[in-house]
Amino acid sequence: MVCAMFRRRRLWHPAATAVLCWPLGTALGLATEPLWQSGGLAGYLLVPLTVLAVYSVAVWRWPWPSAGFQVVAGSFTTTPRWPNGGMFIAGGYLAAPHLAAIPSGSGAADLVANLAGAASMSLVISIIPALRPRLILTPAGLEGRGLGFPSASWDGITGAELVEAGPRVGRGVRLTLVGPTRRERTETIPRGFAVDYTFLTAAIRHYIDHPEHRTAIGTEAERQRLRSVVGADTERDSEPSCA
Repeated sequence: MVCAMFRRRRLWHPAATAVLCWPLGTALGLATEPLWQSGGLAGYLLVPLTVLAVYSVAVWRWPWPSAGFQVVAGSFTTTPRWPNGGMFIAGGYLAAPHLAAIPSGSGAADLVANLAGAASMSLVISIIPALRPRLILTPAGLEGRGLGFPSASWDGITGAELVEAGPRVGRGVRLTLVGPTRRERTETIPRGFAVDYTFLTAAIRHYIDHPEHRTAIGTEAERQRLRSVVGADTERDSEPSCA
C-alpha cells in the first residue's frame, strides 16, 4: 500500500522507491525465515514471486495517470509501466538470507561476504528496469528500442492508426512504414507504455504532416506546444499495461 502511494503521487524515481521498498522486502524475508529454511529453493522463491506477481498485476491494471513524454537527451521518450516497487521488495527479500547470516559470522571476511551477497541480489534487481523497452521520438524519426522493429525516419512513416479492438496482442498504434524500395509494411507499438495512446497517435501523425516542427523535438518548449496542438497527454490510460 505504501509503495502504491508513492507511485500514485508519482514519486516513482527508482532511488525513492528503493529506499522504501527494499527494507520492506528484507523485513519480509527475515520474518519468513522458517519458510525458506525448511522449504528449500521452492519455499525460498515462493514469497518473492508471489509478491512480484501481485504487485505487477496491481501496477498494470490500475488506471494510473499517463506520464506522457519525458524530455531526455534531445528526444521525447516513454517507457512501459514497470513494477519497480515489487522488484525492490523481491530484491530485499532475496538479500535477507545473507543479512540473517551476519550475526553468526566468524569475522570481517564473513561480514564482507554476506554484505556482498546481499548487494549482488539487489544489484541484479536494480538493473532489470534499465533493460525495459523504450519508445523514442527524435528529430530524425522514431526508435523502438526493444520492440522488435528498427528505427524509422519520419519520411519513412506514412501513417499511424490507433487500434483498440481485436486481439489484445494487436492493440496499440499501428504504423505504416515505407522502406527504400517503397514497399510498405506495418509495425505496432504495443500497449503498455506510460503515455495516452490517443495522444501518441496524434503526435506521430502531427510530425508526419508537419516536418517543420521535427527539429524542435526533444525540447520542453516543443513538448508544451505539442500538447497544446494535439491535446494534453495527462488523461488516464484506459488500458494501463497488458501488452
